[in-house]
Amino acid sequence: MFNDAGDPFLDRARYQVHWVLDTEGMVAGGYKTFTTSDQDKVFARYAITEMGDALKGTWEFTGGTGNFEGIKGSGQFTYTTIAEGVGYDVLQGKYTLD
Repeated sequence: MFNDAGDPFLDRARYQVHWVLDTEGMVAGGYKTFTTSDQDKVFARYAITEMGDALKGTWEFTGGTGNFEGIKGSGQFTYTTIAEGVGYDVLQGKYTLD
């Protein structure tokens, strides 16, 4: 992952996505985990609100460890598939650290 806003927040963090999709449309979303080189983590929950050429939705931070304890924030994302199993995810939003 990289932060293209020139901000060091989560720049070069390892990014994992766990996706839950019910083909009946009852559940579409999952969890995102960001791990920095210091092994601090940020956890987020996301929901898919639009499925098409790109997946669009919302995300919300649910917590963090180390330097990210007390993190809060939310925003939107757009995930675009490039090839089977390969894509890119653009996350936009705001956060605060207590």
